[in-house]
Amino acid sequence: MSPPAPLHVRLLPERTALAADQLHTLHVALEVTAHRPPSLQGRPPLRVVFALDASASMAGPPMEHVVRAVHRLAELLRPEDHVGVVAFAHRAVELVPLAAATAEHRRLLRHRTARLQPQGGTHLEAGLRRAAALFPPRALHERHVILLLSDGAPNAGLTDTHALAALVASQRPDLSLAALGFGPHHHEDLLSALAAAGGGAYHYIADPRLCDYALARALGQQQDVAAEAPALLIQPAPGVEIERALGGRPLRFTAEGLRVELPDLLDGQPQLTVLRLHVRAPREGGRFELLRAQLTARWSGAEGEARWSSALGLDAAPRDGAPEPEAAACVLLARADEVRAQARSVADRGHFEGAAVILRQLIQAIQRAPGLELEGPSALREALDLLLDEALAYEQRPDPERYQSFRRASLTTAVTSSGEVARTVEAMAGAFPKAALVGVVGPLRGQRVALGVDQLIGRTPSADLCVPDDAVSRSHARVTAYQGVFLLIDLHSERPTLLNGEALPTSHPLRHGDQITVGASTFRYEEGE
Repeated sequence: MSPPAPLHVRLLPERTALAADQLHTLHVALEVTAHRPPSLQGRPPLRVVFALDASASMAGPPMEHVVRAVHRLAELLRPEDHVGVVAFAHRAVELVPLAAATAEHRRLLRHRTARLQPQGGTHLEAGLRRAAALFPPRALHERHVILLLSDGAPNAGLTDTHALAALVASQRPDLSLAALGFGPHHHEDLLSALAAAGGGAYHYIADPRLCDYALARALGQQQDVAAEAPALLIQPAPGVEIERALGGRPLRFTAEGLRVELPDLLDGQPQLTVLRLHVRAPREGGRFELLRAQLTARWSGAEGEARWSSALGLDAAPRDGAPEPEAAACVLLARADEVRAQARSVADRGHFEGAAVILRQLIQAIQRAPGLELEGPSALREALDLLLDEALAYEQRPDPERYQSFRRASLTTAVTSSGEVARTVEAMAGAFPKAALVGVVGPLRGQRVALGVDQLIGRTPSADLCVPDDAVSRSHARVTAYQGVFLLIDLHSERPTLLNGEALPTSHPLRHGDQITVGASTFRYEEGE
Protein backbone atom coordinates (compact mmCIF):
# COMPACT_ATOMS: atom_id res chain seq x y z
CA MET A 1 0.00 0.00 0.00
CA SER A 2 1.36 3.41 -0.97
CA PRO A 3 1.89 5.95 1.85
CA PRO A 4 -0.84 8.58 2.33
CA ALA A 5 -0.44 11.94 0.59
CA PRO A 6 1.48 14.33 2.88
CA LEU A 7 -1.10 17.09 2.41
CA HIS A 8 -4.61 16.42 1.20
CA VAL A 9 -8.11 17.93 1.10
CA ARG A 10 -11.27 15.94 0.48
CA LEU A 11 -14.09 17.97 -1.07
CA LEU A 12 -17.49 16.51 -0.19
CA PRO A 13 -20.64 18.13 -1.63
CA GLU A 14 -23.96 17.49 0.09
CA ARG A 15 -25.59 16.15 -3.11
CA THR A 16 -24.42 14.28 -6.20
CA ALA A 17 -26.23 16.68 -8.58
CA LEU A 18 -28.36 19.83 -8.56
CA ALA A 19 -31.53 20.55 -10.50
CA ALA A 20 -30.68 22.73 -13.53
CA ASP A 21 -31.67 26.40 -13.70
CA GLN A 22 -32.58 26.63 -10.02
CA LEU A 23 -31.13 28.40 -6.99
CA HIS A 24 -29.88 26.00 -4.34
CA THR A 25 -28.49 26.16 -0.81
CA LEU A 26 -25.71 23.59 -0.60
CA HIS A 27 -23.12 22.57 1.99
CA VAL A 28 -19.63 21.48 1.00
CA ALA A 29 -17.28 19.81 3.50
CA LEU A 30 -13.52 20.24 3.20
CA GLU A 31 -11.55 17.67 5.21
CA VAL A 32 -7.87 18.60 5.55
CA THR A 33 -5.26 16.04 6.59
CA ALA A 34 -1.48 16.29 6.96
CA HIS A 35 0.95 13.39 7.29
CA ARG A 36 4.55 14.20 8.15
CA PRO A 37 6.61 13.41 5.00
CA PRO A 38 9.15 10.56 5.23
CA SER A 39 11.97 13.09 4.80
CA LEU A 40 10.83 14.78 8.05
CA GLN A 41 10.23 11.69 10.18
CA GLY A 42 10.76 12.31 13.88
CA ARG A 43 9.75 15.51 15.55
CA PRO A 44 11.81 18.65 14.88
CA PRO A 45 13.93 20.29 17.60
CA LEU A 46 11.73 22.34 19.89
CA ARG A 47 12.21 25.83 21.29
CA VAL A 48 9.67 26.21 24.09
CA VAL A 49 9.08 29.10 26.48
CA PHE A 50 6.92 28.65 29.56
CA ALA A 51 4.98 31.90 30.19
CA LEU A 52 3.90 31.61 33.83
CA ASP A 53 1.34 33.73 35.66
CA ALA A 54 3.15 34.87 38.83
CA SER A 55 0.41 37.15 40.20
CA ALA A 56 -0.43 37.16 43.90
CA SER A 57 -3.23 34.60 43.50
CA MET A 58 -0.61 31.97 42.54
CA ALA A 59 1.15 32.19 45.94
CA GLY A 60 1.64 29.00 47.93
CA PRO A 61 0.66 25.53 46.63
CA PRO A 62 -0.49 26.73 43.16
CA MET A 63 2.95 28.08 42.29
CA GLU A 64 4.63 25.09 43.93
CA HIS A 65 2.71 22.73 41.63
CA VAL A 66 3.50 24.84 38.56
CA VAL A 67 7.22 25.04 39.36
CA ARG A 68 7.38 21.30 39.91
CA ALA A 69 5.65 20.76 36.58
CA VAL A 70 8.12 22.95 34.71
CA HIS A 71 11.02 21.11 36.36
CA ARG A 72 9.67 17.74 35.28
CA LEU A 73 8.89 18.80 31.74
CA ALA A 74 12.35 20.30 31.30
CA GLU A 75 13.71 16.84 32.07
CA LEU A 76 11.67 15.39 29.19
CA LEU A 77 13.27 17.67 26.60
CA ARG A 78 16.17 16.49 24.48
CA PRO A 79 19.60 18.15 24.44
CA GLU A 80 18.87 19.57 20.97
CA ASP A 81 15.72 21.26 22.34
CA HIS A 82 15.77 24.73 23.91
CA VAL A 83 13.79 25.90 26.94
CA GLY A 84 13.20 29.25 28.65
CA VAL A 85 10.85 30.73 31.25
CA VAL A 86 9.06 34.09 31.48
CA ALA A 87 7.10 35.11 34.59
CA PHE A 88 4.49 37.86 34.50
CA ALA A 89 2.63 39.72 37.25
CA HIS A 90 2.41 43.55 37.23
CA ARG A 91 5.26 43.30 34.70
CA ALA A 92 7.03 40.49 32.85
CA VAL A 93 10.59 39.26 33.44
CA GLU A 94 12.86 36.79 31.70
CA LEU A 95 13.35 34.27 34.46
CA VAL A 96 15.37 31.74 32.45
CA PRO A 97 16.94 32.53 29.04
CA LEU A 98 16.01 30.40 26.06
CA ALA A 99 18.94 28.01 25.73
CA ALA A 100 19.74 24.37 24.93
CA ALA A 101 18.20 21.93 27.42
CA THR A 102 21.53 20.66 28.73
CA ALA A 103 21.95 19.35 32.26
CA GLU A 104 23.56 22.66 33.26
CA HIS A 105 20.71 24.74 31.82
CA ARG A 106 18.09 22.55 33.49
CA ARG A 107 19.88 23.11 36.82
CA LEU A 108 19.70 26.87 36.20
CA LEU A 109 15.99 26.53 35.39
CA ARG A 110 15.31 24.60 38.60
CA HIS A 111 17.27 27.12 40.70
CA ARG A 112 15.59 30.25 39.32
CA THR A 113 12.02 28.98 39.13
CA ALA A 114 12.21 27.60 42.68
CA ARG A 115 12.84 31.15 43.92
CA LEU A 116 9.82 32.64 42.11
CA GLN A 117 7.68 34.73 44.49
CA PRO A 118 4.17 35.54 43.20
CA GLN A 119 2.96 39.11 43.73
CA GLY A 120 0.99 41.89 42.08
CA GLY A 121 -1.54 41.84 39.24
CA THR A 122 -1.81 40.03 35.91
CA HIS A 123 -0.15 41.82 32.98
CA LEU A 124 -0.81 39.12 30.42
CA GLU A 125 0.11 41.31 27.45
CA ALA A 126 3.58 41.92 28.91
CA GLY A 127 4.00 38.17 29.45
CA LEU A 128 3.09 37.38 25.84
CA ARG A 129 5.38 40.05 24.41
CA ARG A 130 8.30 39.08 26.65
CA ALA A 131 7.92 35.40 25.82
CA ALA A 132 7.84 36.11 22.07
CA ALA A 133 10.94 38.31 22.38
CA LEU A 134 13.00 35.37 23.68
CA PHE A 135 12.83 33.56 20.35
CA PRO A 136 15.48 34.18 17.71
CA PRO A 137 14.56 34.12 13.99
CA ARG A 138 13.30 30.63 13.29
CA ALA A 139 15.88 28.36 11.70
CA LEU A 140 15.36 25.35 9.46
CA HIS A 141 14.03 22.23 11.25
CA GLU A 142 12.86 24.08 14.38
CA ARG A 143 9.49 24.54 16.02
CA HIS A 144 8.77 27.52 18.30
CA VAL A 145 6.09 27.20 21.01
CA ILE A 146 4.82 29.23 23.96
CA LEU A 147 3.09 27.29 26.74
CA LEU A 148 1.00 29.89 28.56
CA LEU A 149 -0.33 29.13 32.04
CA SER A 150 -2.62 31.50 33.95
CA ASP A 151 -4.97 31.30 36.93
CA GLY A 152 -6.83 34.59 36.49
CA ALA A 153 -7.90 37.35 34.14
CA PRO A 154 -5.64 40.18 32.91
CA ASN A 155 -5.98 43.47 34.83
CA ALA A 156 -3.12 45.50 33.31
CA GLY A 157 -2.14 46.39 29.75
CA LEU A 158 -4.41 44.90 27.10
CA THR A 159 -7.36 43.14 28.74
CA ASP A 160 -9.73 42.77 25.78
CA THR A 161 -9.95 39.23 24.41
CA HIS A 162 -9.95 40.29 20.75
CA ALA A 163 -6.95 42.60 21.20
CA LEU A 164 -4.90 39.93 22.97
CA ALA A 165 -5.88 37.30 20.39
CA ALA A 166 -4.79 39.69 17.61
CA LEU A 167 -1.42 40.08 19.36
CA VAL A 168 -0.96 36.30 19.38
CA ALA A 169 -2.12 35.98 15.76
CA SER A 170 0.44 38.59 14.67
CA GLN A 171 3.23 36.23 15.75
CA ARG A 172 2.09 33.51 13.37
CA PRO A 173 3.22 31.43 11.54
CA ASP A 174 6.63 31.28 13.22
CA LEU A 175 5.23 30.95 16.73
CA SER A 176 2.54 28.64 18.11
CA LEU A 177 0.79 28.94 21.46
CA ALA A 178 -1.07 26.55 23.75
CA ALA A 179 -2.91 27.90 26.81
CA LEU A 180 -3.56 26.18 30.14
CA GLY A 181 -6.11 27.46 32.65
CA PHE A 182 -5.20 26.79 36.26
CA GLY A 183 -7.52 26.99 39.28
CA PRO A 184 -11.14 28.13 39.73
CA HIS A 185 -10.82 31.77 38.65
CA HIS A 186 -9.08 31.74 35.28
CA HIS A 187 -10.69 33.27 32.17
CA GLU A 188 -11.39 30.22 30.00
CA ASP A 189 -12.90 32.17 27.09
CA LEU A 190 -9.81 34.36 26.86
CA LEU A 191 -7.37 31.45 27.06
CA SER A 192 -9.38 29.47 24.52
CA ALA A 193 -9.31 32.46 22.13
CA LEU A 194 -5.55 32.91 22.60
CA ALA A 195 -4.94 29.23 21.87
CA ALA A 196 -7.09 29.40 18.74
CA ALA A 197 -5.20 32.50 17.56
CA GLY A 198 -1.91 30.71 18.20
CA GLY A 199 -2.88 27.56 16.32
CA GLY A 200 -2.85 25.52 19.53
CA ALA A 201 -5.27 24.21 22.15
CA TYR A 202 -6.82 25.23 25.49
CA HIS A 203 -6.42 22.84 28.44
CA TYR A 204 -8.22 23.01 31.78
CA ILE A 205 -6.18 22.00 34.85
CA ALA A 206 -8.86 21.13 37.39
CA ASP A 207 -6.57 19.48 39.93
CA PRO A 208 -3.42 21.47 40.80
CA ARG A 209 -1.63 18.23 41.66
CA LEU A 210 -1.93 17.20 38.00
CA CYS A 211 -0.36 20.35 36.59
CA ASP A 212 2.69 18.47 35.28
CA TYR A 213 0.46 15.78 33.75
CA ALA A 214 -1.62 18.41 31.93
CA LEU A 215 1.47 20.29 30.76
CA ALA A 216 3.01 17.03 29.52
CA ARG A 217 -0.07 16.30 27.39
CA ALA A 218 -0.06 19.88 26.04
CA LEU A 219 3.65 19.67 25.21
CA GLY A 220 3.22 16.28 23.56
CA GLN A 221 0.38 17.60 21.42
CA GLN A 222 2.56 20.47 20.22
CA GLN A 223 5.27 17.98 19.28
CA ASP A 224 2.75 15.99 17.20
CA VAL A 225 2.07 18.93 14.87
CA ALA A 226 2.83 17.95 11.27
CA ALA A 227 1.90 21.18 9.44
CA GLU A 228 1.83 24.72 10.78
CA ALA A 229 -0.37 27.71 9.95
CA PRO A 230 -2.54 25.92 7.37
CA ALA A 231 -4.95 28.07 5.38
CA LEU A 232 -7.59 27.32 2.76
CA LEU A 233 -8.18 29.70 -0.14
CA ILE A 234 -11.63 29.14 -1.64
CA GLN A 235 -12.47 30.60 -5.06
CA PRO A 236 -16.18 30.22 -5.91
CA ALA A 237 -17.14 29.88 -9.57
CA PRO A 238 -19.52 32.37 -11.22
CA GLY A 239 -23.03 31.88 -9.92
CA VAL A 240 -21.77 30.58 -6.55
CA GLU A 241 -21.92 32.67 -3.37
CA ILE A 242 -20.29 31.58 -0.07
CA GLU A 243 -22.58 32.56 2.80
CA ARG A 244 -20.50 31.41 5.78
CA ALA A 245 -18.57 28.62 7.41
CA LEU A 246 -20.37 26.49 9.99
CA GLY A 247 -19.09 26.11 13.52
CA GLY A 248 -17.71 29.63 13.87
CA ARG A 249 -14.67 29.03 11.67
CA PRO A 250 -13.30 32.55 10.95
CA LEU A 251 -13.38 33.69 7.32
CA ARG A 252 -11.54 36.51 5.59
CA PHE A 253 -12.45 37.80 2.15
CA THR A 254 -9.45 38.73 0.00
CA ALA A 255 -8.90 39.75 -3.61
CA GLU A 256 -7.94 36.13 -4.42
CA GLY A 257 -10.95 34.56 -2.71
CA LEU A 258 -12.19 33.46 0.69
CA ARG A 259 -9.40 32.63 3.17
CA VAL A 260 -10.02 30.19 6.04
CA GLU A 261 -7.36 30.01 8.77
CA LEU A 262 -7.03 26.56 10.37
CA PRO A 263 -5.35 25.36 13.58
CA ASP A 264 -2.00 23.61 13.26
CA LEU A 265 -2.52 20.12 11.81
CA LEU A 266 -1.64 17.13 13.98
CA ASP A 267 -0.08 14.18 12.20
CA GLY A 268 -2.84 12.13 10.56
CA GLN A 269 -5.74 13.88 12.37
CA PRO A 270 -8.21 15.57 9.97
CA GLN A 271 -9.54 19.12 10.35
CA LEU A 272 -13.04 19.80 9.07
CA THR A 273 -14.43 22.98 7.49
CA VAL A 274 -18.01 23.14 6.18
CA LEU A 275 -19.16 25.95 3.88
CA ARG A 276 -22.73 26.99 3.21
CA LEU A 277 -23.17 28.04 -0.43
CA HIS A 278 -25.88 29.56 -2.62
CA VAL A 279 -25.61 28.05 -6.11
CA ARG A 280 -27.39 28.84 -9.37
CA ALA A 281 -27.18 25.61 -11.40
CA PRO A 282 -26.71 26.19 -15.18
CA ARG A 283 -29.82 26.07 -17.36
CA GLU A 284 -28.22 23.87 -20.04
CA GLY A 285 -27.31 21.08 -17.64
CA GLY A 286 -24.12 19.01 -17.63
CA ARG A 287 -20.98 19.29 -15.54
CA PHE A 288 -20.19 22.69 -14.04
CA GLU A 289 -17.50 23.96 -11.66
CA LEU A 290 -18.56 24.83 -8.12
CA LEU A 291 -15.35 26.11 -6.56
CA ARG A 292 -11.57 25.80 -6.45
CA ALA A 293 -9.73 25.12 -3.20
CA GLN A 294 -6.07 25.65 -2.43
CA LEU A 295 -4.41 24.60 0.82
CA THR A 296 -1.11 26.08 1.98
CA ALA A 297 0.82 25.07 5.08
CA ARG A 298 4.35 24.80 6.32
CA TRP A 299 5.77 21.50 7.42
CA SER A 300 6.61 21.50 11.11
CA GLY A 301 10.32 22.19 11.40
CA ALA A 302 10.92 23.01 7.71
CA GLU A 303 11.21 26.03 5.46
CA GLY A 304 8.93 26.87 2.57
CA GLU A 305 5.27 26.14 1.95
CA ALA A 306 3.49 22.95 1.03
CA ARG A 307 0.61 23.38 -1.41
CA TRP A 308 -2.39 21.37 -2.58
CA SER A 309 -5.12 22.49 -4.96
CA SER A 310 -8.13 21.04 -6.73
CA ALA A 311 -11.49 21.97 -8.24
CA LEU A 312 -14.92 20.66 -7.29
CA GLY A 313 -17.53 20.09 -9.97
CA LEU A 314 -21.17 18.95 -9.90
CA ASP A 315 -23.74 17.90 -12.48
CA ALA A 316 -26.72 20.08 -13.37
CA ALA A 317 -29.47 17.51 -13.92
CA PRO A 318 -33.27 17.42 -14.42
CA ARG A 319 -33.67 16.93 -10.65
CA ASP A 320 -31.60 17.03 -7.49
CA GLY A 321 -29.23 14.12 -6.97
CA ALA A 322 -29.21 11.81 -3.98
CA PRO A 323 -27.86 13.06 -0.64
CA GLU A 324 -24.27 12.08 0.18
CA PRO A 325 -24.27 10.45 3.66
CA GLU A 326 -20.60 11.19 4.35
CA ALA A 327 -21.04 14.87 3.51
CA ALA A 328 -24.25 14.97 5.57
CA ALA A 329 -22.33 13.59 8.56
CA CYS A 330 -19.70 16.32 8.13
CA VAL A 331 -22.41 19.00 8.08
CA LEU A 332 -23.89 17.65 11.31
CA LEU A 333 -20.44 17.58 12.91
CA ALA A 334 -19.93 21.25 12.10
CA ARG A 335 -23.43 22.09 13.30
CA ALA A 336 -22.69 20.30 16.57
CA ASP A 337 -19.83 22.70 17.32
CA GLU A 338 -22.03 25.66 16.41
CA VAL A 339 -25.01 24.52 18.46
CA ARG A 340 -22.88 23.69 21.50
CA ALA A 341 -21.56 27.26 21.46
CA GLN A 342 -25.11 28.63 21.17
CA ALA A 343 -26.30 26.48 24.08
CA ARG A 344 -23.32 27.55 26.19
CA SER A 345 -24.18 31.21 25.55
CA VAL A 346 -27.77 30.62 26.68
CA ALA A 347 -26.63 28.68 29.77
CA ASP A 348 -24.23 31.48 30.70
CA ARG A 349 -27.33 33.64 31.29
CA GLY A 350 -28.80 30.99 33.59
CA HIS A 351 -31.31 29.63 31.05
CA PHE A 352 -30.38 25.97 31.38
CA GLU A 353 -33.68 24.63 30.06
CA GLY A 354 -33.33 26.70 26.90
CA ALA A 355 -29.75 25.48 26.42
CA ALA A 356 -30.90 21.87 26.72
CA VAL A 357 -33.71 22.42 24.19
CA ILE A 358 -31.22 23.79 21.64
CA LEU A 359 -29.08 20.66 22.00
CA ARG A 360 -32.03 18.24 21.99
CA GLN A 361 -33.23 19.62 18.66
CA LEU A 362 -29.93 18.79 16.99
CA ILE A 363 -29.78 15.41 18.75
CA GLN A 364 -33.14 14.50 17.19
CA ALA A 365 -32.00 15.74 13.79
CA ILE A 366 -28.93 13.50 13.94
CA GLN A 367 -30.88 10.47 15.15
CA ARG A 368 -33.50 10.89 12.40
CA ALA A 369 -31.11 11.65 9.54
CA PRO A 370 -31.33 8.88 6.92
CA GLY A 371 -28.32 6.83 5.87
CA LEU A 372 -26.03 7.77 8.78
CA GLU A 373 -23.98 5.14 10.62
CA LEU A 374 -24.19 5.78 14.37
CA GLU A 375 -23.11 2.37 15.60
CA GLY A 376 -19.47 1.84 16.48
CA PRO A 377 -16.68 4.42 16.69
CA SER A 378 -17.09 7.46 14.44
CA ALA A 379 -16.66 11.21 14.71
CA LEU A 380 -20.43 11.72 14.42
CA ARG A 381 -21.13 9.17 17.16
CA GLU A 382 -18.63 11.00 19.40
CA ALA A 383 -20.40 14.30 18.66
CA LEU A 384 -23.81 12.80 19.38
CA ASP A 385 -22.64 11.41 22.71
CA LEU A 386 -21.18 14.79 23.61
CA LEU A 387 -24.45 16.55 22.79
CA LEU A 388 -26.40 14.03 24.90
CA ASP A 389 -24.07 14.53 27.88
CA GLU A 390 -24.22 18.32 27.69
CA ALA A 391 -28.01 18.35 27.31
CA LEU A 392 -28.33 16.23 30.43
CA ALA A 393 -25.91 18.50 32.31
CA TYR A 394 -28.06 21.55 31.53
CA GLU A 395 -31.27 19.72 32.44
CA GLN A 396 -29.83 19.02 35.89
CA ARG A 397 -29.46 22.78 36.50
CA PRO A 398 -25.93 22.71 37.94
CA ASP A 399 -24.93 25.10 40.71
CA PRO A 400 -22.49 27.89 39.70
CA GLU A 401 -19.36 26.03 40.80
CA ARG A 402 -20.28 22.81 39.02
CA TYR A 403 -21.36 24.69 35.91
CA GLN A 404 -18.05 26.57 35.75
CA SER A 405 -16.11 23.31 35.98
CA PHE A 406 -18.34 21.68 33.37
CA ARG A 407 -18.02 24.72 31.09
CA ARG A 408 -14.22 24.67 31.19
CA ALA A 409 -14.12 20.96 30.54
CA SER A 410 -16.43 21.45 27.53
CA LEU A 411 -14.03 24.04 26.07
CA THR A 412 -10.96 21.87 26.57
CA THR A 413 -9.49 20.51 23.36
CA ALA A 414 -9.49 16.71 23.22
CA VAL A 415 -5.96 15.28 23.21
CA THR A 416 -5.44 11.95 21.47
CA SER A 417 -3.21 9.64 23.51
CA SER A 418 -0.86 8.73 20.67
CA GLY A 419 2.45 9.86 19.20
CA GLU A 420 4.42 12.30 21.33
CA VAL A 421 1.45 12.72 23.71
CA ALA A 422 1.69 9.03 24.59
CA ARG A 423 5.45 9.26 24.98
CA THR A 424 5.33 12.28 27.30
CA VAL A 425 2.60 10.71 29.44
CA GLU A 426 4.62 7.48 29.59
CA ALA A 427 7.66 9.45 30.73
CA MET A 428 5.57 10.94 33.57
CA ALA A 429 4.30 7.50 34.63
CA GLY A 430 7.36 6.16 36.45
CA ALA A 431 7.67 2.48 37.39
CA PHE A 432 4.02 1.60 37.94
CA PRO A 433 2.71 -1.79 39.16
CA LYS A 434 1.00 -4.42 37.04
CA ALA A 435 -2.70 -3.92 37.64
CA ALA A 436 -6.16 -4.49 36.20
CA LEU A 437 -9.77 -3.43 36.55
CA VAL A 438 -12.19 -6.31 37.15
CA GLY A 439 -15.90 -5.89 36.45
CA VAL A 440 -17.93 -6.52 39.64
CA VAL A 441 -21.34 -5.05 38.76
CA GLY A 442 -22.80 -4.14 35.38
CA PRO A 443 -22.54 -5.29 31.77
CA LEU A 444 -18.78 -5.93 32.07
CA ARG A 445 -19.09 -8.11 35.17
CA GLY A 446 -16.36 -10.76 35.25
CA GLN A 447 -14.19 -9.09 32.62
CA ARG A 448 -10.59 -8.24 33.49
CA VAL A 449 -8.95 -5.28 31.76
CA ALA A 450 -5.17 -4.98 32.15
CA LEU A 451 -4.03 -1.40 32.74
CA GLY A 452 -1.40 0.37 30.69
CA VAL A 453 -0.06 3.89 30.97
CA ASP A 454 -3.33 5.68 30.24
CA GLN A 455 -6.92 4.57 29.62
CA LEU A 456 -10.23 6.34 29.15
CA ILE A 457 -13.41 5.01 30.79
CA GLY A 458 -16.65 6.07 29.12
CA ARG A 459 -19.67 5.31 27.00
CA THR A 460 -18.00 6.16 23.69
CA PRO A 461 -17.02 3.13 21.60
CA SER A 462 -13.51 4.60 21.24
CA ALA A 463 -12.91 4.46 25.02
CA ASP A 464 -10.26 2.04 26.24
CA LEU A 465 -12.87 0.71 28.67
CA CYS A 466 -16.23 1.15 26.93
CA VAL A 467 -19.17 0.86 29.34
CA PRO A 468 -22.43 0.51 27.35
CA ASP A 469 -24.64 2.34 29.83
CA ASP A 470 -26.63 5.55 29.27
CA ALA A 471 -25.83 6.52 32.88
CA VAL A 472 -22.12 6.70 31.95
CA SER A 473 -20.77 9.83 30.27
CA ARG A 474 -19.04 9.76 26.90
CA SER A 475 -15.71 10.55 28.61
CA HIS A 476 -16.31 9.71 32.25
CA ALA A 477 -12.93 9.11 33.92
CA ARG A 478 -9.31 8.18 33.26
CA VAL A 479 -7.02 5.70 34.99
CA THR A 480 -3.48 6.91 34.41
CA ALA A 481 -0.08 5.76 35.63
CA TYR A 482 1.54 8.75 37.31
CA GLN A 483 4.73 8.87 39.35
CA GLY A 484 4.65 5.15 40.06
CA VAL A 485 0.96 4.76 41.00
CA PHE A 486 -2.35 4.62 39.16
CA LEU A 487 -4.55 7.70 39.50
CA LEU A 488 -8.30 7.74 39.02
CA ILE A 489 -9.15 11.09 37.39
CA ASP A 490 -12.71 12.39 37.16
CA LEU A 491 -13.35 14.17 33.82
CA HIS A 492 -15.98 16.61 35.14
CA SER A 493 -18.95 15.16 33.34
CA GLU A 494 -22.45 15.75 34.67
CA ARG A 495 -22.34 12.31 36.33
CA PRO A 496 -20.02 11.69 39.28
CA THR A 497 -17.29 9.07 39.48
CA LEU A 498 -17.42 7.14 42.77
CA LEU A 499 -14.41 5.70 44.58
CA ASN A 500 -15.42 3.26 47.32
CA GLY A 501 -18.90 4.81 47.31
CA GLU A 502 -17.73 8.42 47.68
CA ALA A 503 -17.86 11.06 44.95
CA LEU A 504 -14.40 11.72 43.51
CA PRO A 505 -13.77 15.51 43.42
CA THR A 506 -10.86 15.47 40.97
CA SER A 507 -8.30 12.67 41.27
CA HIS A 508 -7.07 10.09 43.74
CA PRO A 509 -4.37 7.37 43.81
CA LEU A 510 -5.73 3.83 43.64
CA ARG A 511 -4.98 1.08 46.13
CA HIS A 512 -5.46 -2.66 45.78
CA GLY A 513 -9.13 -3.51 46.33
CA ASP A 514 -10.53 -0.04 45.63
CA GLN A 515 -13.92 -0.03 43.92
CA ILE A 516 -14.70 2.39 41.09
CA THR A 517 -18.33 3.09 40.15
CA VAL A 518 -19.41 4.77 36.91
CA GLY A 519 -23.12 4.77 36.24
CA ALA A 520 -24.51 1.37 37.23
CA SER A 521 -21.16 -0.40 36.78
CA THR A 522 -18.53 -1.12 39.43
CA PHE A 523 -14.93 -2.23 38.88
CA ARG A 524 -12.41 -3.48 41.41
CA TYR A 525 -8.80 -2.29 41.13
CA GLU A 526 -6.38 -5.20 41.58
CA GLU A 527 -2.59 -5.14 41.61
CA GLY A 528 -0.40 -8.11 40.74
CA GLU A 529 -0.40 -10.71 37.96
